[in-house]
Amino acid sequence: MISSEKDEYLLAVSSVLFYRGGSQVWSGEKVRIKTEYVSRAFERHLSKSRSLVLGAVVLGGVTYVVMTRNLFGFAADPPVPPPDTTSKSFHNPRP
Repeated sequence: MISSEKDEYLLAVSSVLFYRGGSQVWSGEKVRIKTEYVSRAFERHLSKSRSLVLGAVVLGGVTYVVMTRNLFGFAADPPVPPPDTTSKSFHNPRP
């Protein structure tokens, strides 16, 4: 809903579902609906506490990835490369 006035609602439509099945995608076209055609209207609100918890979890995850992958040089020690185990390192010439 974009706006609500005394006698009409202004909506931005993103899709339409048909009674006999099927749907049609719209790209936010504005449509005016008279309030007398609407039997009930409601709004959905995000929970502030859940949004804060989700934000903290995402921030913690990003911080964990940055710190453990040494993306900005914050990791304690650089990873040690594995020893060379190619066939050249174990080559013994025949007598």
